[in-house]
Amino acid sequence: MVLRTLLCCWLIKLVAVGALGKHDSGIDPNLGIPLFLKIVTYDENFDPEEVEAVNISVVYDRGRVRSYEQYRLAETFFKDNPVLRVNGVAVQYEAVPFDQIAPTLEAMSDAHYNLVLVTDIGDERIAPLSREIKTHHVRSFSFNPAYVYDGLSVGVKVAKKGQLIVVNLKSSRQEGSKFSAHLLKLCEIVGGKD
Repeated sequence: MVLRTLLCCWLIKLVAVGALGKHDSGIDPNLGIPLFLKIVTYDENFDPEEVEAVNISVVYDRGRVRSYEQYRLAETFFKDNPVLRVNGVAVQYEAVPFDQIAPTLEAMSDAHYNLVLVTDIGDERIAPLSREIKTHHVRSFSFNPAYVYDGLSVGVKVAKKGQLIVVNLKSSRQEGSKFSAHLLKLCEIVGGKD
């Protein structure tokens, strides 16, 4: 019940401050990043005693205006918040141009809880990117909630019933997450169970 109250308060705040801005394609990184970090705490496979860091790779494409804007906002957020923690675990941030994502995924350490935060890089890139992410058992979050329907795991959108978190359950499990039932009750679930 406490979880439900906390997340509902956070989601109401997002709506009140206009989380989606002028483009209905995604959430403002300044609001999305803290929410995504909170969602990590409800992944039952996230064990703060087992990981050295939460590693966030923000994937962007300089040639796509919306993607580059989201990347710049994310970069500013991380510069303004240099000492972020998730349940006591330090957060590390890196920006990754889309054409460098494959070697970045290859180099990710098993000692970290790795997640890829995807900007508006283009619909046509999401399915292959999702397959690559799953191969490496890295978690995926997106500023664009439409990408969750195409295979990424978590996004945020405004919904009539107030359920702003969108989770692709099949994708999240293939990536290695096991989100708590309490969190999932607050989410719009897409994708099959297995």
